[in-house]
Amino acid sequence: MHRDMRKFLFLGLLTVLSTSAFAAESALTVSSSPTPMAPVQTMSATAAGTGSSALLDKIYLNYFAIYHGASLTDLGSTYALDRTGKVNTTQKQLLDGEMTAAYMIDKNVGIGPVVPFLMIPGPGQHMVLGDAGIKIFNRKTISGNGLNVYSNLIVQAPTSTASQDRNMTFALKTTPNVRYNVEHSNFALGAWTEAKAYLGVTKSKTFKLYAAPYVSYNLSDRFALNVEYEMEAHHYLGKPSLDFTNYQTDLQPGIIWFITPRVIFNP
Repeated sequence: MHRDMRKFLFLGLLTVLSTSAFAAESALTVSSSPTPMAPVQTMSATAAGTGSSALLDKIYLNYFAIYHGASLTDLGSTYALDRTGKVNTTQKQLLDGEMTAAYMIDKNVGIGPVVPFLMIPGPGQHMVLGDAGIKIFNRKTISGNGLNVYSNLIVQAPTSTASQDRNMTFALKTTPNVRYNVEHSNFALGAWTEAKAYLGVTKSKTFKLYAAPYVSYNLSDRFALNVEYEMEAHHYLGKPSLDFTNYQTDLQPGIIWFITPRVIFNP
């Protein structure tokens, strides 16, 4: 899924969370998770210890990113699209991702640092740090009868320039996702979600809500068709508590290729 500066969390070595209109954007995502639920618009990769070392077996490494590329109507452009699907001449193409390192308390529960960052390739390439934090997650909060629910809680510090400019003290964020494999069929239903509270800010948004429900159809063990509908809304300082402003909506059809059980490609 995209989103302006963001998404795809699943098993693999390549993969939001960024936004732009479906008709005009091309994107490649990368992420990682230890069990193949269905990615929706990203690609992923996990690196975890295997073999004889008990310590390495407790270490979990994950890189998740979304590539914001050129419009499908102008693939030679060096610019990415904005959340409305228009070419943004102030924004070069970029990778919006995060790196997570965790200690696995058991086979599904882990805790550790997470560092989000933007990587802008090409001339003048550089990296932009996001709000670093600590994440605790459970990959199978609910699991059984075709249903799997992943949950987490992330506490973030104001390490990004944007958060410092808004005087944020810290943020609380959660990105649970759910997937249900329909019995006796090739269909799966699921949703990516996010809620984030920006505490202490003195301007702009104070809360973000995001949801991307999807339907996936398995063509084979390696390929699946996927379509999701992405929605995001923000609450701004000074507005009534339940007054949220629509930030973006878009439709995202795609093809999922399970290159290996841990490498997923989803344009």
